Amino acid sequence: MLPILTAEILRKLSKSDVKRLGDFLHSPYFNSKETICSLYKIIEKNHPDFKSEKLDYKKVYAKIYGTPEYKEQTIKNLYSEFGGLLRKFIAHERIETNETDYSMALILGLRDQKCFEQSNKFIDLYRKSFEKTISFDESNLLYLFDLEFHYFQNILSMNRLSLEDYHSSFNVIMDNLTYFFISTFFSFAKEDFIVKKAHKFNDDKSFANREFLENFNSEKFLNSLPDGKYNDAIKISYLTYKYTTDDVSEEQYVEYKKLIISNIDKFSTAMILNSWGNLLTMVILKLVPLNKEYYNEAFEINKFFAALNLFPNKEGIKISISMFRDVFGVALVLKKFDWAEKFISENSEFLEDEARENEVNYAKGRLNFQLRNYGKSLEYLNKVKFQQVTEKINVRFYYLMNYIELKSYQSAISMLNSIRQFYSESKEIPEMFAVLMDNSLKYFREIIRIEENNKTLDFSILKEAQNAGRYYQKQYILEKMQTLIK
Repeated sequence: MLPILTAEILRKLSKSDVKRLGDFLHSPYFNSKETICSLYKIIEKNHPDFKSEKLDYKKVYAKIYGTPEYKEQTIKNLYSEFGGLLRKFIAHERIETNETDYSMALILGLRDQKCFEQSNKFIDLYRKSFEKTISFDESNLLYLFDLEFHYFQNILSMNRLSLEDYHSSFNVIMDNLTYFFISTFFSFAKEDFIVKKAHKFNDDKSFANREFLENFNSEKFLNSLPDGKYNDAIKISYLTYKYTTDDVSEEQYVEYKKLIISNIDKFSTAMILNSWGNLLTMVILKLVPLNKEYYNEAFEINKFFAALNLFPNKEGIKISISMFRDVFGVALVLKKFDWAEKFISENSEFLEDEARENEVNYAKGRLNFQLRNYGKSLEYLNKVKFQQVTEKINVRFYYLMNYIELKSYQSAISMLNSIRQFYSESKEIPEMFAVLMDNSLKYFREIIRIEENNKTLDFSILKEAQNAGRYYQKQYILEKMQTLIK
């Protein structure tokens, strides 16, 4: 049978990828063994399942070598050699399709051949090409550093560097390295903060978190930056971190948004999507709690970025599950149901393949609940098979709300108890989600009690729910309570 790693890689390849692999293996530059090509034909026929019985050593050996004598080590070596060529193919595909990887391989290849002057000629060419399409992407900032560093190394190798040029080149290299470092560092620091907050993780062993963040004067650094084309990239990265970890005023948000929108033509698809997510998260988590009217701002953000037609894109980047849910969720909150339905229709195909069916069913379950098609909502929710704890909680709450609207109170109580048990027994619920549970469970129990017994809700309970901060399904609970006050 195929080695595990080889099989895992092959399963991820599309049919067109597998065909290109065949072209690669049939090229005498990469492979001169006919037995490898014969093995490829067998593998191609069994892609992507690779059932073990069809790739049994003895069966494959007989097909390839056609002799009664079986040598297990021979076929194992063939499988191993095939795996090595597969890995070469993956690397070759990357270089063939990624311009920066190709250019860097060419520059370093010429250096290895001691063609220093020719290497620098290509660096000059790539510099000029890159200047025409300034991009703030962290990978591009690293690419700029690499170009200058290798140019400098080539000059050193040719002994053509004056003392003035030496210092000038060094300054350019250090500036580019600083652009890359600061931009990348705060991007990672933001993600690290989010994970730690979600899981209440305080064990900081990183020097960066322990010393650099505490002692680096970011404000002074940003204010001292000389005029340069990448200054805004650094500011965006730092402010994204700052506004993730700190409170945000409306004025700060407006300036941050303006900084992003004014530079968006310099962003790659990945950075545009990150900016969309950062703006949306900032509004929902920092501004909406101050004023619900900010949901309208969140919707305007979604309309702006959706109009950029980011999918499909040449990089093959998909829409993330979190982005899909957040954008869709804002439309539901504002009852923009036609827009929400159109968003599912136009963007669900750009979700990752393994997530698509679940997400579409979950989204349609939520949408039909809002449209008061409760039976249809339950039909879609019944098809959802989530694995993550927080996702399971969300689905259960939608079951609960459907049961309440259908006046199926025993089912609602059963689901409420199921959520409470799941909450109390599960050790996997992140702290930032666990704290949202208690009030939701309490207020849902009150709603069921009042409705089932045809009672009137005490106004003080509504006021308490209004002032209780964030909790699961707060909008539904408050709207439902309003109907129960007579």
